[in-house]
Amino acid sequence: MALNFPNNPANGDTYSYQVNITDPSDPGTILFARDVLYTYSSTKDSWKGTITQSSRIADPIPFDVTASPAFSNAGESDAGTQQNPYVLTAQTAPTPGGMIKSTQLITFTNQVAGEKILFQDFSGTSSTRFQQFLTFCNGFGSASLNLRYEDDPTTPQNQDGIIYTALLKAGNVWFTWNVTQQVAQPIETDVATTISVTGNNWTVGQTALMNPGLAKSGTGPYNYTYKWQRSVDGSVWTDATVTSTDITILSYLLTEEDQGYFLRGVTTATDSTTPVNQTLILNSTNSTTQIQGPARISEVVLRRQTQSLTNRFTSQQYSSLITLSNQGTGGHTKSIKATFSLPNGALRYGIVNLSGFITGIQATDPGFVTTTQQGNIALTFQAVFTDSSIPDTVLPEGTSMLTTVKATNSYGDTTLDSNSLLPELSDVVAFPTPDYIGSELTQYADPFVPDETPFNSGVGVLGSNKAQYGLAWYASPTTITFDPVWDVSATPITQFQGGGAVTGINDFQITFIDSANNSTTAVVSTPNADWSAPIIFSEFGFTPPTTIKTIILSSLQVSNKTNGLIGFYAADDSPVIYETTAVAQTRLTNKKTAILNSL
Repeated sequence: MALNFPNNPANGDTYSYQVNITDPSDPGTILFARDVLYTYSSTKDSWKGTITQSSRIADPIPFDVTASPAFSNAGESDAGTQQNPYVLTAQTAPTPGGMIKSTQLITFTNQVAGEKILFQDFSGTSSTRFQQFLTFCNGFGSASLNLRYEDDPTTPQNQDGIIYTALLKAGNVWFTWNVTQQVAQPIETDVATTISVTGNNWTVGQTALMNPGLAKSGTGPYNYTYKWQRSVDGSVWTDATVTSTDITILSYLLTEEDQGYFLRGVTTATDSTTPVNQTLILNSTNSTTQIQGPARISEVVLRRQTQSLTNRFTSQQYSSLITLSNQGTGGHTKSIKATFSLPNGALRYGIVNLSGFITGIQATDPGFVTTTQQGNIALTFQAVFTDSSIPDTVLPEGTSMLTTVKATNSYGDTTLDSNSLLPELSDVVAFPTPDYIGSELTQYADPFVPDETPFNSGVGVLGSNKAQYGLAWYASPTTITFDPVWDVSATPITQFQGGGAVTGINDFQITFIDSANNSTTAVVSTPNADWSAPIIFSEFGFTPPTTIKTIILSSLQVSNKTNGLIGFYAADDSPVIYETTAVAQTRLTNKKTAILNSL
């Protein structure tokens, strides 16, 4: 057909034109649409057209359409046809000029990627209330949408309680939807919600106050609820409290959990309009800054880094592995002190220099020392203290050690003690306190005190599961040390039970360090989540060493780093252990008795 370009155009003028191709058997159905933008060139005295948008219209049939929740007549054989349109749940629009969406989420399938879902409106006297946006099919040929109803209060049909009925068609599928329009005055903000804190100082420990918002218009009376929300970026918000009608919630103590977040107060007003109440959400402005506060230490694990057959403290190094739940606003500085409990109950304190060396022992608490180490902190005992005394002499056998770490910034500080370690010269299996202990095992908080573990208990027979006999750690890796080394040459280890949190392929790594400090590693698969099935090293082309100084367990799983074990076994499926529980307890009892007798 001829195009009706404008007369007397100037160079660069544009003219838009839309081409619609309809179904010859049904002229009301558009099969294809194309938008063309023409630009006039005065030098050529001609118009040149560019296609700006072109799309084929999807042509679904009732079989291609589902809804959640289901259409009320979905089970009928002719549902979705012109004679029996799909019926959506009737709804009420509470205010004039407002918009609501259908209860049903409608899904179209079996279409072509890029096609448009076009709804034709045969609703008659409903004006433009049921006009729908075009929706594109995704790469799988499907599209999901809710139908829209948007009131037009300027039309003469608008009156309280009138029911508007949609009759819509998409391709060969028909829909009907009844909406009752109320004309109550919309609920509005009367007083905005505000929040404040003393001195506008948004820091942990302060109490924030909410001045709740108030509503007007709509239909009174109003019911109000309140809550607090927080956000990292000030745009996406999550609830910090439950929603409550109790006005005590208007006071909110800022805690560590709020640190690093913006805060806002929310008042929700609900009026008495019937049959559908109107709801108004009144958000306060955000806190002027993110909540600020000190660093928080969640765990300090004291581990012995060096092993000796002759020294407990002399020339030995102990590391404090520090975990923080919050780094603190603007960072923090760590400091440390070392405390020793002598066999007679007396306390002594380490003299720590800036490099982390313990240069002496004294009876008074010297306080915290900020070393040059600001990650994990290693404390190293000198071979001879500055007063010429020997560490193992000043700290006799039976002396335990713990460290206390402090994290400080301009908003305050937090301190936390480590576990207590009792260094011994030999016959010790050392590992972090387990996060999980099987019901048949007992493991005290001090991992240097042997009790029933996979290394001194023979009851965890092959086929046991972790609920009975396992030890598990939630952080990876886990380091287990043996002093003296574990000699398994008489009963070589060929298999073990343990692994990661769930079944996986090549998801678990176990490293052995032998008496000559040679390291060998096997990457194995966790066969089942309860660890009852053994992992046989030969199936992974690996042979453990016959002397073992250290074992390191590592989970390679992405979402959960849980790692652990039940036990090690020989080729005949018998457990391979370090020493029996009875031997371990007898040894410790004899050693403690000897220490007490020497005092």
